[in-house]
Amino acid sequence: MKAIEFKRKQKLPDGRYEEVIKKYYPVAERVKEFYKLYPNGQIKTKIIEKTDDSILIKAWAIGNKEDESLMQPFGTGHAFEKQSWGTVNERSMVENCETSAVGRALAFLGIGVSDDIASAEEMAKVQETVYDASESQYSMIEELLKKALIKDIEIKEIQELCEQARFTAKRAEKCIKYLQENQAEKSLDKQLDDKLK
Repeated sequence: MKAIEFKRKQKLPDGRYEEVIKKYYPVAERVKEFYKLYPNGQIKTKIIEKTDDSILIKAWAIGNKEDESLMQPFGTGHAFEKQSWGTVNERSMVENCETSAVGRALAFLGIGVSDDIASAEEMAKVQETVYDASESQYSMIEELLKKALIKDIEIKEIQELCEQARFTAKRAEKCIKYLQENQAEKSLDKQLDDKLK
């Protein structure tokens, strides 16, 4: 199977970030491999729920459509998409969702899985939003979090985004500004003054 490589940032135990290359397999390659392994197999999909701007699709693979004992699904996957999630979904939300569901069903059979269940198509969607925040931005966010006067759930969410290196440079700047505006060293009077501006 032909894989597509994507670069991703990964946080190291010492706090630094390194770029790693991971392989992901396109759904078309997974489908070809499935039919090589199961020439009498079948892949089916079904719309579970659809609204004006979202869709949930289930896909399943059957080992042999002609053998009663192998007709039960033995690889299933679900995918959810919203029309507002990128330019592809504006035109092809249903098709995009169906492709993702099929890719996941085949991945759960172990077809086209190296480091991750995600398909090359799903990773391409992630790459559309390039997580290009710098190491210094991540360091500053982590430092500011130590003194931030924000809810614990917000702290946890920001920490998780840092751990996964999932900030764009622009979003990291907004986060830094937000954390700077909510610092513990500000006096209560200064905080109130800021809120009343």
